Amino acid sequence: MIDLMKRNRYKLAIVLSVSIVFFSLVVSLTYSKFHASFETDTATRTAFFLGDRFESIPINAEIAPGESREIAIEVSDRDGAKRIETSMRYIIELESYGSLPLTYELYKDQDKLNFTNNRVEGTMQVGAQQPQIHNYHLKIIWPENEKNAVHENNLIAIRLNLRAEQID
Repeated sequence: MIDLMKRNRYKLAIVLSVSIVFFSLVVSLTYSKFHASFETDTATRTAFFLGDRFESIPINAEIAPGESREIAIEVSDRDGAKRIETSMRYIIELESYGSLPLTYELYKDQDKLNFTNNRVEGTMQVGAQQPQIHNYHLKIIWPENEKNAVHENNLIAIRLNLRAEQID
């Protein structure tokens, strides 16, 4: 066995090297597909495609007492040529990990929604020839009366999640 390995050590090294490169490529492509994130600011539109089932986007915004930031959110049943083929229920959820005294308001078109526990649900039905798009606006508010030195060096740590599931 050792003699066989000594005679074929170059072939073995090449096969091992090619295997490592192939495995690294597969892992990097898979990792990048399932762990994509990007930063948003006040000028960014956030778009979710329901076919992805779960998406999570960190929100990095600069805000001071008495200010508010607004983020546009778009939930769609199509992403280019891809479209969902079943009725879907989705949940928009906001997770806040910071200790800032922020309040949140969510609007669908111009109507203020009941955003209890920082989550709201919606549905999309199948059968529309035109793309279905639900537009939301998330308003992040830091009340003026919460101007306190205690919050001086605290970070804003917010993550916007979309969870989708099939309902038929």
